[in-house]
Amino acid sequence: MPLSPATTTADAISTESHLCQARLILEFQDLCDHSNLSLVHLQTLTTELKLLRRENADLKVANSELVKLVSLAFQASVWGKLLGANIQDAASAELFEPEQLARQIIAKSTIVKKIGFIGLGAMGFGMATHLLKSNFCVVGYDVNPHFFFFLFCERVSSCLELCKD
Repeated sequence: MPLSPATTTADAISTESHLCQARLILEFQDLCDHSNLSLVHLQTLTTELKLLRRENADLKVANSELVKLVSLAFQASVWGKLLGANIQDAASAELFEPEQLARQIIAKSTIVKKIGFIGLGAMGFGMATHLLKSNFCVVGYDVNPHFFFFLFCERVSSCLELCKD
């Protein structure tokens, strides 16, 4: 049976249509594969980001602790040089009471001038140390009790108590 031109044209169009559909299906599968691969990469990056955030938080805590230790070591060094005290001996004593030592220093001074300090950090520590060396009675308040191990001044428990006298 001979093929008519209309049948040949219809078959060619049908074949072209099937080829076009096949190309679209392949492109769709490529896009799905690419999307799935991108999703896997995104999930991996999200996991890495969570781990980095956790590590960053841990490093911040460690850094804060190191800053405190360096600050205390520096203050102890300065105090030792200014007043000639041996910090290691004082820190290793069985019963170390800074308030008692402060009272002894005050009792030895000829003129008692009482000064209250709120905050014995980087600036307050140096100023209080100089005042103690100059025979002033220094009464201090700080939220960090560690400063009182290196600065022999009388300690109060609140700012209100510091302002009473």
